[in-house]
Amino acid sequence: MGITENHLTAIKQEKVELLEYVLSPSNLNLAYKQVKSNKGSGGIDRMEVDELLPYLRCHKDKLITSIYDG
Repeated sequence: MGITENHLTAIKQEKVELLEYVLSPSNLNLAYKQVKSNKGSGGIDRMEVDELLPYLRCHKDKLITSIYDG
């Protein structure tokens, strides 16, 4: 929500623009490369970094849609 004078206004556009940037192929590739270069360890899902790329290739569209849908 935003405020203009005495009225509340919905600000959905900024959220969409931010999500489009965060979920852009170039940003997602950069994030993956950063995790890979840091030799990141498995997270809460216990997935190892070497397992990540095949998983992302298979489930990319579903993951992105899920994030957009909240």
